[in-house]
Amino acid sequence: MTNTLSVIARHLFTKAHSTALRYAKRSHDAEEIAQDALVKLCSNHRQALRAASSAAYLDTTIRNAAYDYFRNSSSFASYNQILGVAEISSDISAYVTSCARHPYDQHL
Repeated sequence: MTNTLSVIARHLFTKAHSTALRYAKRSHDAEEIAQDALVKLCSNHRQALRAASSAAYLDTTIRNAAYDYFRNSSSFASYNQILGVAEISSDISAYVTSCARHPYDQHL
């Protein structure tokens, strides 16, 4: 029985780690996210068993764990940098500024 649980745990961790790598670029961060997600999954195992799709439930748990990890860690700044949030934010500011200077706005 213990061997079976060990195999299941390894399989879940491998799945969780590979999914977490979609959100984290570093393997270390993905490991942390996977561990957090599996702890949450074990804590809410009854809800996970009632879910219509256990794979979707696991993916959602991993995604939420990734958001929590980056929100609560010093890696948040580097995560925003990876996503290009700073560039997107400056692009939006430039767009809004250019819209404000649109010739049609002068007549309003």
